[in-house]
Amino acid sequence: MMTLLFLSLAVIIAIVVILVSAKFIKAGFDARSEIRDQKQSENLNQEVQDITNENIEESDEQVKIINQIDDSILIVDKFKNIKFFNNSAKKKFGEHNLNKHVATLLRVPDLLQNIDLVLLKKETITMDLELSSPSFQFFKVHLFSGPTSY
Repeated sequence: MMTLLFLSLAVIIAIVVILVSAKFIKAGFDARSEIRDQKQSENLNQEVQDITNENIEESDEQVKIINQIDDSILIVDKFKNIKFFNNSAKKKFGEHNLNKHVATLLRVPDLLQNIDLVLLKKETITMDLELSSPSFQFFKVHLFSGPTSY
């Protein structure tokens, strides 16, 4: 009888130890999973930040192709800061405006509002743009949302 009692007690203790161990093991896996998810999120945020903050490299093949286009091409980020000029735009506006707000270069309220609209709705907008300085110029402007990293 005494042996049965000790055996039952040993089984109960073993079950309690297993349950407590399982609880701690699960908590460890949960914490590990949470840390892994946090690291992945931090890495992704850092990659996006790096891409957003860096200028397009001149050696990139796509940039070489864009630079051969006669039309002026400007790329702005979500804050409307100019991140890239192709060669035609550099000749027209000057390269000194890189990383500056597009309004420092083109003070056209409709253009700024349409950039906001494109970023918000992710739709393409085509608009006419008239500049009178230094001489009267007319442009057909195509605004579209590119990768979110710029």
